[in-house]
Amino acid sequence: MFITLQDSQYSIKDQVGDYLAGGGQLVQFRVKGHLPRGLEREAGMIQRKCEQAEARMIVNDYVDVAQEVGAWGVHLGQDDASPKAARATLRPDAVVGATAHSWEEVLALKNAPIDYIGLGPLHFTSTKTNLAQILGYQGVEDILGKMLSANINIPVYVVGGVENQDVRPLIKMGAYGVAVSGSIALASDIVFATQKFLESIAKGIR
Repeated sequence: MFITLQDSQYSIKDQVGDYLAGGGQLVQFRVKGHLPRGLEREAGMIQRKCEQAEARMIVNDYVDVAQEVGAWGVHLGQDDASPKAARATLRPDAVVGATAHSWEEVLALKNAPIDYIGLGPLHFTSTKTNLAQILGYQGVEDILGKMLSANINIPVYVVGGVENQDVRPLIKMGAYGVAVSGSIALASDIVFATQKFLESIAKGIR
């Protein structure tokens, strides 16, 4: 999953265009500090780019925007709308993801109507303010192990400063995937960076 970045030398439109050109298939449209109404036009443009590439877009936070532009789904942080409320707004087959920073927060989501968990941060990242406590490999592995023991079968995307070399170890730990922002959006060549991530994912799941 590629998470768009406001503070990049590239526009969000160009970030997504190059990510899709590199073979990426899942975009999380993340823009902070704007009213939902002001985001609909840009979100709609990104949604159309994804549709043309047969890719999918998730909107971060803004459930109404996701509904308005026909996005694949929505990603909710700890302080955003509840998954239940999002489900009531979105179409029945929409994807709903939720953020967790700890085992306690994962446990609280055990019976929530969600399709995946974004778990992190793995490392320090400058792409997010008010960063939660860094989990590191040990923290992620510990939480994934507890999920397995507790029979919590919700797919997990690991997020937060994820780099290419992290992909294979995380998949071996049991992560479903990774969510990446800066390592793609700030790369000198987004197409190439995307291709290298996809290669690492393919090797990790073999």
